[in-house]
Amino acid sequence: MTVPELIANVLENLRQHFYTDAETGVVRLHDFKRDERQLIRAIATYGHECDQRGWQFQADFIHHDLMQLLLQIRTAKADIGYLPIYLEGAIRRHIGQRAEELSAAAKAMPARVSMVLDKLNPVQAIKEPTDVEIFTQVYRGIGRIQRQRRHRSTTRAKQPSLL
Repeated sequence: MTVPELIANVLENLRQHFYTDAETGVVRLHDFKRDERQLIRAIATYGHECDQRGWQFQADFIHHDLMQLLLQIRTAKADIGYLPIYLEGAIRRHIGQRAEELSAAAKAMPARVSMVLDKLNPVQAIKEPTDVEIFTQVYRGIGRIQRQRRHRSTTRAKQPSLL
């Protein structure tokens, strides 16, 4: 699984379970599209937090963990005001509570990667970004877009007085 596939899969899960009316079964597409960029940022928070701690995981591992977290959120039936902010906080809490377990899992991962890299010639071992690094780039990129939009809106020239 690649990072774009993971994001698309998690977004689809969020749309089905959190943006669908329980009584009518109608998807609130307007609300989902409004929140989509922030939801992507919330999903990318998982990779960003892992990158901050120096942990490297594959997209499959992150996908499985996020799906379990979403299931817990749905079964808890918490009062969610704005889903992207709630989800970002829930992911940060989830990682913080499982830090020891995730750290141990991350330490087990490099052993497998180093065995593969030992078999390659130095020329063949070209550095490609890991899944966690891609998530960090997505997380930072969305933040950069938001800052640019705020900056554009505040730097508009005022209209001179007509009187």
